[in-house]
Amino acid sequence: MRFKVKAGDESASAGPYRFRTPSPWLAQWTFTAYGDTRSHPDKHRSVVAAMPNVNPRLILHTGDLVGSGEVLEQWYHFFPVIGAFARGT
Repeated sequence: MRFKVKAGDESASAGPYRFRTPSPWLAQWTFTAYGDTRSHPDKHRSVVAAMPNVNPRLILHTGDLVGSGEVLEQWYHFFPVIGAFARGT
């Protein structure tokens, strides 16, 4: 199944973004789970680069995306790493 989402309010908006869920008739599907990416962006990039090898239908991040969510510069390191799969997984 495919879905289209747009988020926001009168002051800001994002999207539309698309995502899909496994079909009810899909017997098997693969997902990846990882976390603790708050430091070592090079290692984060290496983990993310390996994900297409298993063709995941779902990518789950368990937390600690950045060291401090209030520090904008840390997000500048995080989002470029996940950019490719964040747009299409």
